[in-house]
Amino acid sequence: MKLSLIILSVLLVNITIVSCDYVNTIYSLYEEEGAYCNTQYTGVGSFHTGICANNQIMSCDYANNQVVINSYLDSSCTELHETNSIQFNKCIDLYYVINCTSEPLIPPSSYSQFTFQNCANQNLPLLVYSAPIDQCYGTNIYNYGYRMNICDGNILREYTYNPPSSGSSYNNPTYSSSAATSSSGGSNKFVNPMNFDDQQIKMNIKAPSSSQSFGADSSSSNGNCSAEYLTSSTIVKLTSSSHCQTAKTITVCNQ
Repeated sequence: MKLSLIILSVLLVNITIVSCDYVNTIYSLYEEEGAYCNTQYTGVGSFHTGICANNQIMSCDYANNQVVINSYLDSSCTELHETNSIQFNKCIDLYYVINCTSEPLIPPSSYSQFTFQNCANQNLPLLVYSAPIDQCYGTNIYNYGYRMNICDGNILREYTYNPPSSGSSYNNPTYSSSAATSSSGGSNKFVNPMNFDDQQIKMNIKAPSSSQSFGADSSSSNGNCSAEYLTSSTIVKLTSSSHCQTAKTITVCNQ
């Protein structure tokens, strides 16, 4: 995740979130047959329920162990199109699972990016994205290289590598987000800032196994993160606290 490339444009609105649930998407490395959703995790995204984002509103149905997704015809989520559900911890597309928790799901030995809106009305993060630190891991964007993230004092250092084994040239992903006021009679709207846009490649936050085991994968050899394969590096300023900061995206290390 190239945090330095974040473009965050926020228009403050009066959002009051009643529930305290988060829908977690846990991505794992797309691997060989038989290891689906049980390999090294590559990212975890926790998005607050009840927010209109990308023409959808998600909610948690704990009684039936499923995430309920209401899809709308409009970006303000006023005209319902259809309702679908996804079972908790079911391996989807061979490399991610979805579940719900009352708080954002943050793995140990990771860095986390918290996105807030208006702290005067709601001090909970609307989105939390986490990724491993101190591990060489493959990305799950069509096998686009490897990454290593290191927390160094008040700095997060992100390195991207493209060894011959990755089979593809790596292009740095960028993403953007915006939040807009809700339409009359509609739901609060917040555009998901974790949508990648890299030469028409689209991806949403995703994550590892149904057991939520965030252990390292021994198959991710540090040889793939050798200096000779380094293609880019980024430095991101860390904050010492994840407390709410209005219209800010902050980054912390979880060590």
